[in-house]
Amino acid sequence: MDAYASQPATLALAASLAVVGHVGFVSSLWFARSALVGAQPALSVHFMIAPLGLLVGAIPLTPGGLGLAEGAMQALFDYAGAGGATVLLMMLAFRAMQVIVSLVGLCYYVAVCRDVQAAARGE
Repeated sequence: MDAYASQPATLALAASLAVVGHVGFVSSLWFARSALVGAQPALSVHFMIAPLGLLVGAIPLTPGGLGLAEGAMQALFDYAGAGGATVLLMMLAFRAMQVIVSLVGLCYYVAVCRDVQAAARGE
């Protein structure tokens, strides 16, 4: 902990990046829900519920939290009075966005992997 105390700017940057990441996740869930037909809960409701549902999805019981995050989101949105079948569709759209972004990263990795291996061999 002393190492972090001597670098407050690094700690502030890390906290800022964490906040930006969480805002991005919640915003992507809100946009996924906005694309669906039906009642749209306020963005503030998403900022209260989505982090809890994503936290449950981080429990390592299933690969990638599949099923856990979806069930938690359904229960939490139902509790807040903003549930319905659209919650599952929202989570499916969110998972699709995650897969698409991951595939972009995979394509980049495959494209760069050969160059990195060649550089490591000294070619």
